[in-house]
Amino acid sequence: MKNWAFVRFEPKRVVVIDCYSAREVLRKSSESSSFKVLVNLGLKEVDVRVKGSKALVEGFAVDLEGLKAVAEDEEGVYSLSEEGLSKLVVAGEHFYRLRRVADKTAPTLEIDGIHMHRIEGTTPWEDAKRKVSLARVRPGHRVLDTCMGLGYTAIHSALAGAEVLTVEVDPNVVELASYNPWSWRLSDPRIRVILGDVCEVVKDLEDGAFDRVVHDPPRFSPRTGDLYGRELYSELYRVLRGGGLLFHYVGSPGRVRGLDLAKGVAKRLAEVGFEVKVFRGVEAVLAVKA
Repeated sequence: MKNWAFVRFEPKRVVVIDCYSAREVLRKSSESSSFKVLVNLGLKEVDVRVKGSKALVEGFAVDLEGLKAVAEDEEGVYSLSEEGLSKLVVAGEHFYRLRRVADKTAPTLEIDGIHMHRIEGTTPWEDAKRKVSLARVRPGHRVLDTCMGLGYTAIHSALAGAEVLTVEVDPNVVELASYNPWSWRLSDPRIRVILGDVCEVVKDLEDGAFDRVVHDPPRFSPRTGDLYGRELYSELYRVLRGGGLLFHYVGSPGRVRGLDLAKGVAKRLAEVGFEVKVFRGVEAVLAVKA
């Protein structure tokens, strides 16, 4: 790697609360002054002690009155730390938030109101697991995960026994991931994180360096068009070993307008040398380097 710095991913020292855990604290606080509650979106059980109008959740104080607003927020995700209770959003040129999708499971990332994961009939965590399975990631594989997001694909690849290089262009996304307990396994030493544009980063990667590429870009738009372009596909072909496989999630953003994005993706992948198969049922394209 010539021009890119690796990011040391560091989980934040916080407790993460959503409406489920807030409701549990409020319910149990009416019955006892000391109890346990699931926090971190279902990943951890912690001690809670109630003192007057405040609850100490793993040592962090929060007003019971303030928890009522969290309990009523079906989609919000909040961090609790020494600095208090904060909703996990970033507002700037774009609006980012962690969005709760169900009890005790991983949230999605939402940017300007568009969620970055499939959430209909599945969860972001299970969807990422399925994509890694379809990519046939195996122990000992070297995997390039092109668009990190909250890191679920990279994490599932590592859980499958692979060494992973994952790339994220947006520092705001990396920051939110550091607050998301379901992303904290990005600190696994088998996962390396680069902050940069994958369309540029890939140019510095060695020929045949990877056994698998998992390409799950944001939905197609004028702003993301390069992630669906022939130039990137050519570079992904180059960095795969012979017989290596590219899993490209496409989705169906053009379905309403009658556009066939998967067909265009398959055509461009074939033009750069891949053997291609479209899987309509999973809205993806599998491409093999012959």
